[in-house]
Amino acid sequence: MTPLLFWGDTMRRVIRQGDVILRELEEEGGSRTGFHEADRIEIGGETGNTHVIRPISGKVLFNDETGVVVVTEKAEIVHPEHRRIVIPRGRWLLTRVRQWTGARGSRSYAAD
Repeated sequence: MTPLLFWGDTMRRVIRQGDVILRELEEEGGSRTGFHEADRIEIGGETGNTHVIRPISGKVLFNDETGVVVVTEKAEIVHPEHRRIVIPRGRWLLTRVRQWTGARGSRSYAAD
């Protein structure tokens, strides 16, 4: 089951696998400018293992500048140290967990 998160008056799904987070965006609207079709999106991890988003059916579109992923039907995110998660159709914002060390706003990606 995909966890749900409320902000404002709307309900959005959130998918998390280790230090990778996908937050559902509004389905409607949004330009497709800057998107390219991706057979796989690789998100490097601090431990040397890579999270991979790939289509199961349909297409996965990705915008490198904004981090937005569009799944036209169904995709999955896989990683050798985590269970496989199915990503349903929609627009998703791809982010990673960051940690602040307290050293003058110094930040880094959290180790998975």
